[in-house]
Amino acid sequence: MIRELLIIAFCLAFSGEMVVAQNYNTYWNYDISDGLPTNSIYHLMEDSKGKIWFGSDFGVTCFDGQTFKTYTTDDGLEDNTVLRCFEDRSGKIWFHHNNRLPSFFENGKIHKLKSNYHKLLVTSSSNFGQLSNGNIYLGCSEGFLEIDEKLNLKFIHEEVKNDYSILGVKNNILYLTDQNFGNTKKIKSINLLSTFHSLSKQLANIGILLMRSIDYALAHYTQKSANELFPNELVELNSQTYYFVAEKGNNLFYTTSDGIYIFIKKHGKYELARHILKNQKIVSLVFDKQGNMWASSLGNGLFFFPRNDVVQLMKEGQNKIVSQYRLNNKVIYGFENGNILFSDGKILQPFKPLNSLYPNKTPVHNIYFESNGNYIIDFGNELIYRFGEKKPVKILNDIFASYSTIIASDRKNAYFTAAKGILHLDLQRNIYQLKHYETLGRTKKIVEFKNDIYIATQTGLYKLLNDKPIPIFSKILKDGRVNDLLVVNGKLIIATGNSGIWQFDGKNFKNFSIKNGLLSNHVTFLRSTTRNTIWISTNLGLQEIQLGETRINEKNRYDLTTNLLTSEIEDLEDIGEYLLLTTELCLYSIENKLIKKPSRLNIYIEEFFVNSSKINETSIEAEYGDNIKIVTSVPNFSKHSTDYFYRINGGQWLKNNSETFSFLQLSPGDYKVDFFAKSTFFLDSRLVSIHFRIKEKWYQNKVLILLLLLFACFIIVYVFRYRAIRISERKRNELKTELLSLQSQMNPHFTFNSLNSIQSYLSTHGVREAQIYLSDFAGLMRSILDQAKLHLISIEEETNFLKSYLNLEKRRLENQFDYSIIIAPEINTIHCGIPTLLIQPFVENAIWHGVASAEYKGQIQINFKKVNSTIECQIADNGIGLKKAKENKKFRPYHKSTGIENCRERIRLFEEIYRQKIDLKIESDDTINYGTIVTLTFPIITLTN
Repeated sequence: MIRELLIIAFCLAFSGEMVVAQNYNTYWNYDISDGLPTNSIYHLMEDSKGKIWFGSDFGVTCFDGQTFKTYTTDDGLEDNTVLRCFEDRSGKIWFHHNNRLPSFFENGKIHKLKSNYHKLLVTSSSNFGQLSNGNIYLGCSEGFLEIDEKLNLKFIHEEVKNDYSILGVKNNILYLTDQNFGNTKKIKSINLLSTFHSLSKQLANIGILLMRSIDYALAHYTQKSANELFPNELVELNSQTYYFVAEKGNNLFYTTSDGIYIFIKKHGKYELARHILKNQKIVSLVFDKQGNMWASSLGNGLFFFPRNDVVQLMKEGQNKIVSQYRLNNKVIYGFENGNILFSDGKILQPFKPLNSLYPNKTPVHNIYFESNGNYIIDFGNELIYRFGEKKPVKILNDIFASYSTIIASDRKNAYFTAAKGILHLDLQRNIYQLKHYETLGRTKKIVEFKNDIYIATQTGLYKLLNDKPIPIFSKILKDGRVNDLLVVNGKLIIATGNSGIWQFDGKNFKNFSIKNGLLSNHVTFLRSTTRNTIWISTNLGLQEIQLGETRINEKNRYDLTTNLLTSEIEDLEDIGEYLLLTTELCLYSIENKLIKKPSRLNIYIEEFFVNSSKINETSIEAEYGDNIKIVTSVPNFSKHSTDYFYRINGGQWLKNNSETFSFLQLSPGDYKVDFFAKSTFFLDSRLVSIHFRIKEKWYQNKVLILLLLLFACFIIVYVFRYRAIRISERKRNELKTELLSLQSQMNPHFTFNSLNSIQSYLSTHGVREAQIYLSDFAGLMRSILDQAKLHLISIEEETNFLKSYLNLEKRRLENQFDYSIIIAPEINTIHCGIPTLLIQPFVENAIWHGVASAEYKGQIQINFKKVNSTIECQIADNGIGLKKAKENKKFRPYHKSTGIENCRERIRLFEEIYRQKIDLKIESDDTINYGTIVTLTFPIITLTN
């Protein structure tokens, strides 16, 4: 019977409170303590850049989310009372003053109109309007003003009586109305294409709304014909004074002397849905491009309602949610007063069967439900559970306070987290046991993964093995805190306090942090969705992601701090169509399709200053020594700060502390400075750039010019002397490098053995042959010294040098080896250059470590060939090979070979100087223990005379 009641309870729709439309209880209030010049704001407007303008009794103020900037008569306004703001199609911001001509803002400055119409009375009920030809109109006491694009003024009074206001423009007809709306007139047609643009108030869904200045009631009109307006009935709040009407979708917003009344259109009629900001005189309202709502008041400043599209499913603070469990497309909630309710995202409903079975008034610490009727409920002082067809069982529990539950797959055991341990419940024998593990600290979550129990605690991740917790995450986790666990797609996801999330497949761990696209490394909890994604709760907000191989794939972000004015969200559940958010005071619901993805920040260059003087020219020039200041603007109405970056002439990006960038003592030249901005819940802005030129500063005084010339000569001499010293030092360093290269070629073995050979020739071959050998040796030494002065040498000179060296070594070793040098015919040996003294050390190695130690006739082949755009030199020998040569070195510990290392260093220096690549490859077939091939690949460098 209980099982059937549970299923019926899911289907029944009980009455519960649900706030219709957006949660307009969430708002920020700006007043003079936040930077407002006054708390009485007459009118609001958003410009094309996304900034909010508002007129007041203290001038006009512009707000970009961070700074309030106010303009008054000191800045050029006609009057400090600004009743209305209006942006025309050219980007000018117009300001309506009572009984004064309008002012306008352009290029960072306030401008006045030049006219003789100063005595015209511009009434407070007048409004701005613009035709398709660009002309702007403003009503006056005896007609209206026409302002063309060249700012020429014209007073029009035909067919206009006193106290007429501009109503609107449609089909090139300018409509006027008197205060009582009994006399709606039209002015002559203007033969230009135009669509209706409201001059008083025109709404897309319901037509035209006008306010009577006598009793401040609203009149509603629709277009009946080309020449007349048709009055309609509209809901009126006769007890209130109307100031302004706006619409959003099917909702109407009335600003009154008693707050804002929100009407929703149902069945063709508008019904009152909400009344917000009670007892506040709200006079103006606007929705910005991001969907936020702004309202201005008389006496209490600005009210900002962030776009969040959330629905409150309960009153704030009426009862606290202490536990929850997601079951398919519903969420079951346990409350502090013992109630159990559930929600499908649309409404919060009582779970009456269980509430009637267990009328307990103690908090519902933990709940676990299944669609077949199984459940476990923890009321703190007693534990109630039911599995299968058994009757519910109660277990008294005076020492237990749980946070999460894992039910074993065999339905025989249940595990609960406790303050300092784990509660194990035997479901078959109806007994429980609280096991203390002092090493765990506070346990936060228990899950079952691959038939094992894993425990998240403030000291790390543990695996329950033989009834004992074994740490498995201690070497990877930085501070030991594991905040949550979640099993998704056969893998365990681990939420940590400062290293993001980890993915565990049972063997290996994989980390995802800010570097991989995570919003923050401080993750508080994880929740799965029906879309194979994961919601991650961080200290910065919510992020819906999918885990890839190396990075995360972000699906959505939700800004808690801005939208709910709190980052302390306690839990959430995603049930497909809705996302349910739990805070300490309330339960919210939001449609997943309404969650707004990050939009792009917009950055604008607002002002350019040279030595505190503002520059408005398109071609900007300054003199050397001038201080440059560039002011940018980034409208950002979130609670998250904006970071600013810049680079000069395509150089490195640098971070700036504010939207104002200062450049001191820039050198003369042309400059291009790029800017961009970023914030947590926005895409990075696109780049904006500004170009300017810094000129040299010249003086006309001849004495100063002479002193400057003398100083310049001194600087020139100093620079050239400094350059000469640097060049001399560089040449000395290069000489040291060349001497090091020469030293690498002059292997001590060669010198020592050559001298021994000369001595041997004197004793065995006679003086004549010794002299010939000595003469050849001296010639080779002279050639080495000559080449050491050069960086490059022709292939012809190099091969001649190698022949001399090989002949000398061959004679000294008594023809123990033969050699050949082969040059491809397509190589120009005279004009093709290669690095000096780079091949000889490898030839020497081929002789001494290769063929000299062999018991057979040695062969050395040097082959030059052209490969694409390179010269390849290959030195091959049939010696004993690298492996045996290394073994021979073990028997000569006194020998230290540095030739190859010095060659590698010379290659590195060559590459650094000439920006050309040299490849070195040394190969040997160690399986047969003989033969070595050295391949050097040079770039083709043409030698010039």
